[in-house]
Amino acid sequence: MLDILKLLSPEELAHSVIPVCQRWRRLGKDESLWSQASLRYGPESDGAISFIRAVLSAPILDSVELVSDEKKMREEVVSSLARGCRRIRSLTLLPWYVSHKSLRAVLEHCAEHLRYLEILLPDLNVLGPISYMDNLRSLVMHGEVRKPLKIPRISPPMS
Repeated sequence: MLDILKLLSPEELAHSVIPVCQRWRRLGKDESLWSQASLRYGPESDGAISFIRAVLSAPILDSVELVSDEKKMREEVVSSLARGCRRIRSLTLLPWYVSHKSLRAVLEHCAEHLRYLEILLPDLNVLGPISYMDNLRSLVMHGEVRKPLKIPRISPPMS
């Protein structure tokens, strides 16, 4: 049965297999089906609902890409990443118009297993969770910081 289910996309597993019954749900959530799975949400995607359903159903994912400037459903898509699969190896987050609070929640949620991260930085507040990612091997950041970083001045010791 797993050999047959391996022929399905992650979206098809989440939409057509997992909801059928308990047995199919157990089979549909088998890690062997998801460990090489990649999800992409972008301009050419089938839709936010299938992406969200797959993210919430997956026990493990090889890679997830969120590359969109679409305003409709963007917060829902990003928040699904903060509630769904924790075990994502590679994450690309290049959404425009998403709050830094949502991005930070995703990073905190996925921090333990991420090995590759590509992110559009809306501001420096998003960097906090990245500093705790022990398994991170590659980090690519895009964007520009519009506010200067304030570094406290340390006065020399008095003699």
